[in-house]
Amino acid sequence: MNQTNHRECFGTIFPDVLHVPNDLKQRGKVFSLLSEPACGIIRRRPEMTANTEQWDACHKCPEFENCYQFSMAKLLLASVVLAE
Repeated sequence: MNQTNHRECFGTIFPDVLHVPNDLKQRGKVFSLLSEPACGIIRRRPEMTANTEQWDACHKCPEFENCYQFSMAKLLLASVVLAE
C-alpha cells in the first residue's frame, strides 16, 4: 500500500479535546479551547475560539476536504470517548 504524504498540520483543524488541562489553551489549527479551573464545586465550560483567517487559509489548501473529514472523524471519536 502506498503511503500518502500529508502536510504536518493534516487533521489538526480542531484541538485535542481529550486532553484539555486547566488554565491552558488547547489549540487546533483553526479552533481552540480555553479551560478554566473549577470555581468551588462549579466547573465552567471551556471557551471556544475560532481563527477565521486560518480557516480561510485552510480552505485554500488542496488537502482541505480530506483534512476536514479526518479532523471531524477524530473529533467524533473523541466525543464518544468523552461520553463514556
